[in-house]
Amino acid sequence: MLEGDPTYLRFPDAVIVNKIGAEDKLAREQGPGLPKIPLRVGDELELNDRRAKVVGICDVTRTFQSQPLLYMTYNRALTYSPLQRKMLSFILVKSDGSMSQKALCDKIRKQTGFAAYTKEEFEQLTVDYYLKYTGIPINFGLAVLLGLLIGAAIAGQIFFNFVSDNLKYLALFSVMGASAFC
Repeated sequence: MLEGDPTYLRFPDAVIVNKIGAEDKLAREQGPGLPKIPLRVGDELELNDRRAKVVGICDVTRTFQSQPLLYMTYNRALTYSPLQRKMLSFILVKSDGSMSQKALCDKIRKQTGFAAYTKEEFEQLTVDYYLKYTGIPINFGLAVLLGLLIGAAIAGQIFFNFVSDNLKYLALFSVMGASAFC
């Protein structure tokens, strides 16, 4: 625990947030180009139309997909995450051909206040998210690196054993007059 006390979870609507979630995903936006304001003890969140009060900030191991972690009682978690509530992630829209994709996105942003992306922007946003917020590139890179190191070690050991086992034959070739580069 960095701030707060775990016993405070018994208070009404109390949650404890992990440090990374408090500083990044759940931080409050000030406006475009301005830094986010991190959550602090005493701040309030809205989770599926219900109030949640931050009573602690904790430092825990980062998850694979780097999602914010909220700690609360089991009964409270059931009230915050009812089945079939706010399951929508995005909506696909297609232009009728009267305007470009970019113009349509701008119009959606202005009229709704929601984010709107072209196909290419959405693809780049997804790639950037996985590169920045998940452990996938690091884990994949480590797996490739370990594979190369172990493969090189095994290949080197096999070559060494071959030369060691056949050293008397190689010496015989040398005595018979074979050059070192035959």
